[in-house]
Formats: sequence, structure tokens, C-alpha cells
Amino acid sequence: ATQPAIAALALYDGAGAAEALGDEGQMLANLQDALTHQQDLPMEIRLAALPARLAVAYTKVSQPADALKARAQAEQGIAQLKAQNLPAGKWAELYFEMGSVSTNQISMENFQANIDSFAEAQIFLLKAI
Repeated sequence: ATQPAIAALALYDGAGAAEALGDEGQMLANLQDALTHQQDLPMEIRLAALPARLAVAYTKVSQPADALKARAQAEQGIAQLKAQNLPAGKWAELYFEMGSVSTNQISMENFQANIDSFAEAQIFLLKAI
């Protein structure tokens, strides 16, 4: 992989670490930074997983309009990927990644935001089955 590709993946994966630590603001910042470098991400992440993760992040920070737009982009990305004839195992892996939400830092203060983010991500997680 090239250095720009590694940097873009580091931003994308760093969002998962921030989410696991309960830092939704940093999660969103990492994903937005990854979005600016999306041309260096693998096609599946660029077209579907990144917008799906953005939808979850926007939901966690109470930005439902942005979450809706990001989810629509993820659905469009899925439609584009279907033309690529990905193997079935790749689809399951992709949908699982798109639908995963960290439960590591749930508290009374962020309980509703976490429930809302589960609802946002479940759409994709169910398709992984």
C-alpha cells in the first residue's frame, strides 16, 4: 500500500478507536478527515463503509439530517458496488463493518445517542447475515 493509502486507512480506523474510547467528537473528526482522503481508500470503504460510519457518528453527535444524508450515500455506494460482483464473503464483511457500533462507553449521559446509533447501524448489520 502507498503512504497516502496507509494515512487514509489510519484516519478511518482511528475513528473506531475514538468510538471505543467514547470520544464521539474525535470519531466524527477522524471520519471527516478520512473523507477528505477518500480517493486513497479501498473502493468498498470509500463507497459504502465510510458513509455508513459517518451516519453513525452524526447520529451519536445528534446531527440527524447529516446522518440521513450519509446513510443515503452509503446506500448509493452499495448500489455501485453491486455492479462489481463482489464475492459473498466480502459483502458479509462489508455489511458487518458498516453496522458495527461500539458499546464500550455507554453511560446515562449518552444512552439515547447510543440507542439511536444502533438503530442507524442495524440496517447494515442485518444485511450481513
